[in-house]
Amino acid sequence: MTSKELLCTAACTNRCTCAIPPSASTSSTAICVPPSRTSIQSITLTIHLDGLSKEESLRYIDGRLRHCGNSTPVLTKNALELTHQASADIMRDINAIAHGALMNAYLGGSPQVEAEHVKAAIKR
Repeated sequence: MTSKELLCTAACTNRCTCAIPPSASTSSTAICVPPSRTSIQSITLTIHLDGLSKEESLRYIDGRLRHCGNSTPVLTKNALELTHQASADIMRDINAIAHGALMNAYLGGSPQVEAEHVKAAIKR
């Protein structure tokens, strides 16, 4: 069911949105929808982070895998190198590439992530 939305009138002091059902003929049948706490308290923050060095990238990937309960190396040395190079040292890109490579290895039935799995993840 869709509805029209408009800012509440003076009758409502909650700074909420009034939803008017499509079948309603007047705004007197509006339903008051209070704002969520998250929309009231939202804050935007921008932070610049320098890229990770090669050593930091490798430690970051290893740490993430250990946090998930892994105790043995999953990515080969070549896969790690390629992930670092392709990510441009950006953590978000490291995560995306590593996730894709892990999925490719799993779907291919490989117990280890090889460079070919990373290359396939990069192409996406």
